[in-house]
Amino acid sequence: NEDSDFEEIAEVDGNTTIYLDEGVVNSTTYFYYVTAIYLDGTESQSTNTVSATPVEWVDLWMSDGASLTGQMDTLDFYINNETDLGLFYFEIMDDPNVINSINVFPTDRTADWSVEISDQGNGTIAITGISLGTPLASGDGAVCRAILYPDADESMMVNLDYSNATSIQDVNYVNLNWTAESGTYDVGIETQYTILTGGYGEDGSSFT
Repeated sequence: NEDSDFEEIAEVDGNTTIYLDEGVVNSTTYFYYVTAIYLDGTESQSTNTVSATPVEWVDLWMSDGASLTGQMDTLDFYINNETDLGLFYFEIMDDPNVINSINVFPTDRTADWSVEISDQGNGTIAITGISLGTPLASGDGAVCRAILYPDADESMMVNLDYSNATSIQDVNYVNLNWTAESGTYDVGIETQYTILTGGYGEDGSSFT
C-alpha cells in the first residue's frame, strides 16, 4: 500500500532517469519512491511516493453495412479483451451524417448484460453495455448487434468511426486503453424507370 510493504525492485546508476517496471498486473495500483545511495554507502531519505495503475489495451471494430436508403442492415460490434470487462460505451460517428439507429441486441458474450442504443443530439450513435452481474470474459467475439438504416437522397459510402468519447471499463470501472478500426456503410438508391409504348409523333415535336 501507499505507506508500507515496499520492496526494492531495482538499483540503477546515477545517470538513469527512466525505469520501466515490467513485473506488474493490469488494473492493479502500484506505489513507488526513490532513494539515493551515497559513495560512503549511506542511503538518502525517500522521495515523495507516486502511484501508477497499468491497464490493458483492447481492440474494437465493427462489421460493414449496406442497404438501400430507408432500409435496414445489422452491424456487429466486437471487442478483443483479456481483462474481464464491466462496461462498454461506443460513440459512433457517421460521415456523412445519414445513419440512424433502430435497436440493439446482446450476443452470447453479453447475454447477462443491459445493452441500449440511441441517436445523440450531436449526430452520433451511442451504444451502452453494462454488466448485470456477469463480466465480459476474455475473448474477441461480437458484444452486440445493432440495427441501423440510412436516410439519404443519393447513393454514397458512409464512414463509421469510434469517437474519443468511447469508453471501455474493467469490472472495477477503471478505464482501459483502446484502439479501433473504422467501418463503412454502403448506401444505395432504388432507381425506377417508366416505359411508354405505342406513342407516335413527328421528329423534334411532342408525342402522344
